[in-house]
Amino acid sequence: MAGGEEIVAVNGKPVKAVVGNDGYLAVDRVWKNKDEVEVSLPMRTMAEGLPDGSHWVAFLRGADRPCCANRYGRYGGVVGRQQQVGAYRTGKVDAAGSGADAGDRRSLHGEAAGRGSALFQIHESRYIMYWPYARKADIPKIEAALKKREQEKLRKEAATVDMVYPGEQQPESDHGWKGENTVTGFFRERHYRSAKGWFSYRLANAVGQGAAIGFTYYGTDGPKRFEVLVNGQSVARVELTAGGEKEFKDYEIGLPEGLKSATELTVVFRAADGSAVPGIYEVRLLRK
Repeated sequence: MAGGEEIVAVNGKPVKAVVGNDGYLAVDRVWKNKDEVEVSLPMRTMAEGLPDGSHWVAFLRGADRPCCANRYGRYGGVVGRQQQVGAYRTGKVDAAGSGADAGDRRSLHGEAAGRGSALFQIHESRYIMYWPYARKADIPKIEAALKKREQEKLRKEAATVDMVYPGEQQPESDHGWKGENTVTGFFRERHYRSAKGWFSYRLANAVGQGAAIGFTYYGTDGPKRFEVLVNGQSVARVELTAGGEKEFKDYEIGLPEGLKSATELTVVFRAADGSAVPGIYEVRLLRK
């Protein structure tokens, strides 16, 4: 906080206060028992971007950080506990909210026009704190890219029997993650897992619909060599070259006939000697 904008009063009378190099506001006086101090701080509105420089921004007004609750994504009875992953739900999720997220335009357009709430006032609801921004001239291109991405997402979901998002705690736990000499990371707003050793997941294929394994990687994440095994059987040796495109890529591997009827498939990504498994962002079991 810059000095000179704050107002400090002791027992109702303004006093001189100085902001030190340590950021503390100091009042130098002889204090008496039961002195009452009042501090009025400036309520400037500021914008704060993310550290990675991506096109998202949060707004601050004084010490407040306005957020926007998503009225299409409300939960009933979400209670927090003092432990890791300690929130649990005691009520039910609204039917409309079960699939909504902070990108739901219906809710954001309805709530964002001057109706932001302080973060501490938002309970039992999804909310948005950082907002995307762009130059007006770039908006049509961004909207077209979002539409294309959404269509591709729907196509992939329709073809998916089971899937896991590597690097995310709950999906990995749900799919029996194991591994050695492996790390997780975050890139372009997506989680991933890579390895100089190996890692694996269990995918459900209860009705025998699975016909291929698909995974997502980033195009420039080479050169790397690795092997993909399913239920102990090698199904592909993959080599990614240097100089790939700067975009996410999907890779599909057809399953041998003997594996398609298995009710559970353990998929292993194993680095070749002297190489590594690239960052893997999605692993999917795909239908015929």
